[in-house]
Amino acid sequence: MRDEMKPAVRGIGTLLILLSLVACGGTSNTVPSTPSSAQSGNQPPSVPPHVPPSPPPPPPNSTPDISGTPSTAAMVGQAYSFQPSASDTDSDPLTF
Repeated sequence: MRDEMKPAVRGIGTLLILLSLVACGGTSNTVPSTPSSAQSGNQPPSVPPHVPPSPPPPPPNSTPDISGTPSTAAMVGQAYSFQPSASDTDSDPLTF
C-alpha cells in the first residue's frame, strides 16, 4: 500500500468505528483518533459489537380482586363454608 493511501484508510476505519458507536448509543469522545490496528497497517480496525439496550422491567404485579359476602350465621356442630370470587387484572392464575 502506498503511503498516500494510509491516511485515507485510517480515516475510513475511524469513521466506521464512529458510525458503530453512534448506532450503539456511544459517543465519539470514547474512540481514539487513530485505531491501533490501522496504525500497524496489518489488519483492518475492529468494530465494537453492537449491544442492544436492555428491555424495560415488567410492570409491577397487581393484586387480585377478591369479593363475596360470607354468611354471618353459623350453627354449632355443622360445617361452615364460604366460597369467595376472585379475578386478576394481570390474568395470573389464581388458586385458593
